Amino acid sequence: MTRLTLVASALLAGITVSMPAAAQPASTGPSTELRTGSGQAYPARPVRVVVGFSAGGATDLSARFIAQLMFSSPAAVMAQIRDGKMRALGVSGATRSAVLPGVPTIAEAGLAGYDATSWYGLLAPSGAPRAAISRLGDETIKALTTADLKERLINQGIEPAKGGVDEFTVFLDAEIAKWEKVIRAAGIPPQ
Repeated sequence: MTRLTLVASALLAGITVSMPAAAQPASTGPSTELRTGSGQAYPARPVRVVVGFSAGGATDLSARFIAQLMFSSPAAVMAQIRDGKMRALGVSGATRSAVLPGVPTIAEAGLAGYDATSWYGLLAPSGAPRAAISRLGDETIKALTTADLKERLINQGIEPAKGGVDEFTVFLDAEIAKWEKVIRAAGIPPQ
């Protein structure tokens, strides 16, 4: 497969956040918004987690911690972080995020070697002409580096790419090798 261009290096690097139990995430828009039978946006009030085990046990404590941890992408939680409803505890990439420069990486916070991020890229069919790939890659990078688009992306928690076709090829090869190793180690059968 011929690689095209990286739309964002470590785009949407995952972050771990702490959220008060009563905080409600903002709606992500009508296409993903859930509604109750009365037409109110869901959740219209805090969600209750029911744990079918005794209070103070491992299951209860785990549920209490999880109800507060959340692991998400910066783009999904930037509004809540800015409003003080959530506090970013760590970013999941190998380096700190330009979007949240004061937040340590998970590796810096004590889990050495942790590096798992979300990203987006443009790919072309394997037979696509190299000239077309290069042109599309150059134009994509040009668009991503315009001040207006770059600012809009960063405000939403998205880091624009810094490289082109060749850098994306190296990145993609490394990602494939990394996740193949994880899949093999976990004994996950090919699907």
